[in-house]
Amino acid sequence: GREIPQRVKDAVWLRDGEACSFEGPDGVRCGSQDFLEFDHVVPWAVGGRSDDAGNVRLLCRAHNQQEARRVFGDETVEAAARPRIKASPAPA
Repeated sequence: GREIPQRVKDAVWLRDGEACSFEGPDGVRCGSQDFLEFDHVVPWAVGGRSDDAGNVRLLCRAHNQQEARRVFGDETVEAAARPRIKASPAPA
């Protein structure tokens, strides 16, 4: 499933040093410790595994969003971020 097991989260947290693991083209690591999120290297939506620490990394929110836009495109990311409004029944 999509849920990352706690054992994988623990391993990734330690491996990535409690910091964003994103590296820019110049090889410099972000290293931010703010707004960290677990990210699938190969996205879950295209078959990436959640139970393998080798496919999970820590990214700050900004780099997680950047990677999502790179992989899925701006339109897809923006559509996923829009609030889902449920139609309510018309008043009687």
